[in-house]
Amino acid sequence: MVVLGHPDYYPRFGFERASTHGLTCQWEGVPDEAFMVLILVTDAMEGVSGVMEYGDEFSEAVQAGNRTRASSRRGSATQLKR
Repeated sequence: MVVLGHPDYYPRFGFERASTHGLTCQWEGVPDEAFMVLILVTDAMEGVSGVMEYGDEFSEAVQAGNRTRASSRRGSATQLKR
């Protein structure tokens, strides 16, 4: 089970950094400590590594969020210049 979440919250449920299991996130800029995995079947993960790819719905949401954050940063900068 893979999550992209708060590093102080998910470890209490057994999640750990995905990178320790050779897994990376498809999106650039994701903090290593926020990309976590909970291994439910240890044997199933033996020899598994690579890039975790989320479904299209999640990718679209991330892209929309990035556009919103970029837009709000530009807006804030514009407001500060006035």
